Amino acid sequence: MHYYSFNIGDYASHTSRLSPMEDLAYRRLLDLYYLSEQPLTGCIDDVAREIGLAEYKQSVEYVLTKFFTLDENVFRQKRIDLEIKKYKSNSKNKSKAGKASAKARQAKASGDATGVEQVLNTSPTDEQLNNNHKPLTINQEPLTNLKDKDSTPAIAVDYSALQMTDDELKELKRIRKKCKGGALTQRVINGLAKEFNTAVGIGYSYDEILTEWETRGWKSFKSEWMKPKQSNNGLSALTQKNIQNTQGDW
Repeated sequence: MHYYSFNIGDYASHTSRLSPMEDLAYRRLLDLYYLSEQPLTGCIDDVAREIGLAEYKQSVEYVLTKFFTLDENVFRQKRIDLEIKKYKSNSKNKSKAGKASAKARQAKASGDATGVEQVLNTSPTDEQLNNNHKPLTINQEPLTNLKDKDSTPAIAVDYSALQMTDDELKELKRIRKKCKGGALTQRVINGLAKEFNTAVGIGYSYDEILTEWETRGWKSFKSEWMKPKQSNNGLSALTQKNIQNTQGDW
């Protein structure tokens, strides 16, 4: 990936206590993660050398342990893994669409019409229909007006703010329709993203949120309807997270 979304406000709120060198290390680690599209190696010396900060290994190690999770000898960050997954999925879909478009143009140029094109080409024209039927009366609405009504473009909706996988998004749409919650407009999507982030912050996964939503039959979702989870030491998940402060989610 040569581009990724960067939220300045979220980043600043989670890194305000970093030293200048730690802040530099974090930014370079993010760039390396996105550019290589894979987790960082579990060897801190190699990571520090790869981002050009071998002489500042202590700062690199602090950032890795604070904002990343060591998993099977690699450092991961859930937020970045999700963004990379979405990017690869979009690239794959665009590639398929491009190949299909090229194939259609090639077929048209060679005169090899598809089944749909053959039906269209053999359909009678408006002039032929008028010759075989009674003339249109003055009470009928002009055909041009009917075409105008059907030509209103649909408004595109950006679902990326939800930070969901494709399967989770399909499940959300199904539950929303089942509970008769109305259309998922951009305003609704933005509101749900905010509520989902709050619910995740108090210890719930997307699967748990969607299961509770469907079980309760809610038309929409509010994070305040979900009680904070309790950990083994009696503290809520949100309080526990603030105490440990193991990973930022900017």
